[in-house]
Amino acid sequence: MVAALPFINGGISGMVATTVIQPVDMVKVRIQLAGEGTASGPKTGPIAVARQIVASGKFSDLYTGLSAGLLRQAVYTTARLGFFDTFMGRLGARAKADGRSVGFKERATAGLSAGGLAAMIGNPADLALIRMQSDGLKPLAERKNYKSVVDALSSIAKSEGVGALWAGAAPTVARAMALNFGQLAFFSEAKAQLKQNTDLSPRIQTLTASATAGFFASFFSLPFDFVKTRLQKQQKGPDGILRFYRGFGTYYVRIAPHAMVTLIVADYLGWLTKNGATEATEATAGAPESSDEEDEDVEFLDVPLRPAHVQTIERDSEDDSEEDEDDMIFEDVDFATALEKSKDAASSAAEPTAQALELNLTAQKAANALTKRSVDRRKPITKEERDRRLDVHKMHLLCLLSHVARRNHWCNDTQVQDVLRPHLSDKTADYLTPGLHLPQFGQAESLKTGLKQAADMWRAKFEVTERGLRRARWAEDATQLEQYQLPDHLETCTDRHDFRHAAKTLQGSRDVGAQLYCALLRSVGVKARLVCSLQPLAFGNGAPTLPKVTLVKTPTKTQRAEEVRSQVEQYKEMAVTAETTSPTASTARRRLGHPSAASHNFEPKPSPSPKKPLKSFATPVRLRESAYPVYWVEVLDTGHQKWQPADPVVTHTFWKPKSMEPPITDKENCMSYVVAFDEDGTARDVTVRYTKAYAAKTRRMRVDGTDNNDWWRSATRPFRRRRRTDLDQIEDSELAGVEAREPMPRNVQDFKDHPVYALQRHLRRHEVLAPTAMPSGTLSSGNKAPLEKIYRRRDVRIARSADKWFRMGREVRPNEIPAKWLPKIQRAKPRNGRFDDDRRAEEDAQDAAGVPIYTQDQTELYEPDPVRNGKVPKNKFGNVEVYVPSMVPRGGTHITHELAAHAAKLVGVDYAPALTGFAFAGRQGTAVLTGIVVAEEYRAAIEAVLAGLEDAEQEREEELKALVALKLWRRLLMGLRIRRRIWSGVGEEERQAAEEEADRVLEEADAVEEDVGGDAGESDVTEEFDMEVDGDDAEDYGGGFLVD
Repeated sequence: MVAALPFINGGISGMVATTVIQPVDMVKVRIQLAGEGTASGPKTGPIAVARQIVASGKFSDLYTGLSAGLLRQAVYTTARLGFFDTFMGRLGARAKADGRSVGFKERATAGLSAGGLAAMIGNPADLALIRMQSDGLKPLAERKNYKSVVDALSSIAKSEGVGALWAGAAPTVARAMALNFGQLAFFSEAKAQLKQNTDLSPRIQTLTASATAGFFASFFSLPFDFVKTRLQKQQKGPDGILRFYRGFGTYYVRIAPHAMVTLIVADYLGWLTKNGATEATEATAGAPESSDEEDEDVEFLDVPLRPAHVQTIERDSEDDSEEDEDDMIFEDVDFATALEKSKDAASSAAEPTAQALELNLTAQKAANALTKRSVDRRKPITKEERDRRLDVHKMHLLCLLSHVARRNHWCNDTQVQDVLRPHLSDKTADYLTPGLHLPQFGQAESLKTGLKQAADMWRAKFEVTERGLRRARWAEDATQLEQYQLPDHLETCTDRHDFRHAAKTLQGSRDVGAQLYCALLRSVGVKARLVCSLQPLAFGNGAPTLPKVTLVKTPTKTQRAEEVRSQVEQYKEMAVTAETTSPTASTARRRLGHPSAASHNFEPKPSPSPKKPLKSFATPVRLRESAYPVYWVEVLDTGHQKWQPADPVVTHTFWKPKSMEPPITDKENCMSYVVAFDEDGTARDVTVRYTKAYAAKTRRMRVDGTDNNDWWRSATRPFRRRRRTDLDQIEDSELAGVEAREPMPRNVQDFKDHPVYALQRHLRRHEVLAPTAMPSGTLSSGNKAPLEKIYRRRDVRIARSADKWFRMGREVRPNEIPAKWLPKIQRAKPRNGRFDDDRRAEEDAQDAAGVPIYTQDQTELYEPDPVRNGKVPKNKFGNVEVYVPSMVPRGGTHITHELAAHAAKLVGVDYAPALTGFAFAGRQGTAVLTGIVVAEEYRAAIEAVLAGLEDAEQEREEELKALVALKLWRRLLMGLRIRRRIWSGVGEEERQAAEEEADRVLEEADAVEEDVGGDAGESDVTEEFDMEVDGDDAEDYGGGFLVD
């Protein structure tokens, strides 16, 4: 069945193309037969011929002979495409065995052979098609009026013989060989060249290759088609050689679309048959609930898809330890012991037992319950946890930016560039720096050639020995973080000295390799930028976590050495036993099977002196890293003024930006921020250039995809160039064009929060569609689900209730129909079953019907009643609602000073407190009053009174400060008087001894306070200078006594 698939696909694709191109083919045949018999026939155009066909009969006459055409395609195209696919499979297998690729000569041979064989098989159907199409040109009396292709074949065989069915077989075979040579060979070759040398999408590659094949098929086959048509019609005439290309335009219009449709349909059917079954099996086994996510990366029309580009479902973290069989630790098994145990088990099983059979269902139920609970479903993170992760995400980004900036600075080190420059030949350096005298194409080709030569050199000399930067993951708990162990072979390049050492040895991680390659290009004058895909910790709910630690008993080095030593001793014992039990020594004659070897006894030769141990070579380090780079280089194509990527270490690609993005299933690499650092230290975000779905997927993993739109811009501001150059403007236009050309998402989840498109199911509570919104497309979420309309994000409007619009200074126009009704609010009923007051009962009665909301187009600016005769209009609470400045009544002014109400009372004018908002605590809100509203003519008077009140307040504060200062001076003087009174009449020696004793006591108290802890407690002793003095006390009652 597998071998028949190319034939089935070929027949279906040919029949589809014939159904589409049949009217054009009918016009082509009529043009070729219009002027036969004359050397210069009339120039009949295709439009005139089509009008003539329609005018002479019905429109369905354009499909005359469709049955013969379908039969011919079912036979001819089935054979030629099936044979060509079979031949190419054999040739490809042979070329792969020889270590080369299939060449154009082999493709041409396969096309010619397939066309010739198919033409011989399909000639009768082709003859019937020509006879049926040309029958309408004959007079009515001579027409055969074939009813179907079967009727035509039987009529020709009866009247002219069976051999007439192969009339014109020679030109038919020649024409088929030429057609297939131009169509299949050139299509296969063109697609291979486009895929190798361009960065076009698979669909564009197939379309371009099919168009090229259509032109060459028309050019090579038209002369043979002309001769075949004349011979099959059995009429000859004196035509010139240019007559062979009569109707080439129409023939090309017919052949090129026919070839394109045939090849595209065949390519698509081949993709379905080759990859559809495998992908369906993987999708069903991996994640039956995420078919939309799997469909988003399907690349149609690209048959040789690599498995790395096929997006698959993400596995659980438990499976991380089983991704590669190379990390398995095999256990040494003692086969002798195992055999003995197996024999004992077999003998014990053979003995009959008299125990009764017991059936335990509890264990089975417990096992089933454990299996059901084995599914580890992650709990959604809380808002606090998300905010914490977002802060960590930002800090990690800043650290990574600093890290890349430092590595970019190292790439400018002169010692590093001097070490790397001799690795490039002068010829390669000349290619890398093309002269300005070359055209744009010449400069680009010269740069490509130089980069390929430099990459080949770098690939041969640089050795990856360490692990580079990879995606950071979260730990699920503290225990998992404690058990986490760093992987082996981490990068050791931490400073400039290590970087210079790596340049000399040409060893290090993949990241260091890309950085040194950037330094190499800069050393010869190439404008190169160091590009890094930052790998910060994610902040979303589905962020990947560290793999769970599986406790595997790994033998230590000492245990392994003991096991090896014991095995060596067992081997020596076996060798000694063999030597003692064998009658003769093993000789070369015995080993070679000599018949009389047993009769020849040879004395064993003394063992030679032990040889020197062979030098052991270190095995190359195998690192399990992502198949996509974290660091690479961008070079400036000066001819086209565009930055082009170059990755000589990981993907070995050039001029292919879309090949740098890893799939979603890659747990070691995630592309969310791509920053390119220039030689002068400036940097810019170029993520849009390398991602396929920036708006639909990548934007959600970035900070600017959340409410922090300006944070990333401010974080990268230190790395921006102060004055933008012309090259910066060109790059801005290029990146904006790439973002604008991003196609529409293909699954429902990607439409959520999309900046361009929106689905009605994803609209938020206060979002509605504009009445004039027109759908931009439709989307189906499943086979049985109805089609959903896709709208533009600009057609989404924010709707609010009348109260919220009023707080924004707008009011709903009368007789406006609500844009939407919000569902009623479910509130908890009080325990006593009663409402607090009548107002709450009224609110709940209104909520039962829902809340009407309106868009801004349904509102107008709120205009309060004006101030008349100095009177300010007030609400029922005696204040004025001024939520926004436009709500101030006309003729009034808003004074926000805290003493404005007191000043208005002193002036004696009418005023109203200004209500500027509410401070909510749960459901209840407290009014916030800020200033007052008065008539405009009273503003100057109130401001003057406010100035006087401020001066009076300032004078009062000065008086208070002076009073406090006087109290402090009074306390000081009183203390001095008391001190003098106490020490009056005391001798000098006694006074000095008392002071020394006081100092000693104070030192001991300080030491005790230091031992206790200083502020552990307050002292019970009250110092006299800590006592507060009441301001109303008279001077005579200040404390102590007065001195005479």
